[in-house]
Amino acid sequence: MRVKILFVCHGNICRSPMAAMVFRYLAQQRHVSGEFEVDSAALSSEEIGNGIYPPARRILVKHGVPCTEHRARQITPEDFETADLIIGMEWGHLKKLRALCPKEQQAKLHLLLDFAERQGDIEDPWYTDDFDRAYRDILRGCEGLLRNLTENDVKERNHPDILFDFSDYSSVFGASSGALSVSSQRRTVRCAKLTKSSMNERSRLSLV
Repeated sequence: MRVKILFVCHGNICRSPMAAMVFRYLAQQRHVSGEFEVDSAALSSEEIGNGIYPPARRILVKHGVPCTEHRARQITPEDFETADLIIGMEWGHLKKLRALCPKEQQAKLHLLLDFAERQGDIEDPWYTDDFDRAYRDILRGCEGLLRNLTENDVKERNHPDILFDFSDYSSVFGASSGALSVSSQRRTVRCAKLTKSSMNERSRLSLV
C-alpha cells in the first residue's frame, strides 16, 4: 500500500508542485518511488489549469529535477479522505487547511519544514522572487520527510495495520529520532513533529 502525500500551497504553481517533483525525484534516487503516491494542490482557485510558474520550472531544471507536466488544481473534500499526509508550505496554509479539514482527518496536516532540522515557513517566491531559497527550503523539507518515512524497513506496506506516529521531540536527527520501527503486528513510522506551540500534542494517523 502506497503512502499518499499531498503538498499544498496557495496557487499550486510554485511551491507545492516544486515539492511534489523534488520528493518524487528524491524517492526515485533512493529506489523507493513505488512506496509513495505524490500530488499537489492549491488552497485558492486563482491559478486552476495553469502550468508551473516558469521561474519555478527553471530552478528545478537547474538542479536536475525532472519537471513533469502539471496543471494547477484546487484541494477537494476527497483529498482529505484519501491522502495520508497533507503538507503545507507555511503557517497560513496550515490554518486554512485546518478550517477546511474534517476533525477526524486533522492529524494528517503538517508543514513541510516540520521534517527539517530547522523549522519555519517556506516563503512564497512569487512575491520574494527568491526561487533559489525556496528550492533549498523545499529540498531540506523533502529530504527530512523522506528520511523519516524510509529510515528503516519500509518494504512491508501491505500490512493491514499501519500507523504514523508524529511525536514531539527536540532532536530531529538523533540516533533514535525519526526512526521507522517495524514489528510483526504493527508498523509505526515516527516522524519529527516540531511545530508551533499549538501543535505540540502527540497525534496519530491511521492509514487503514
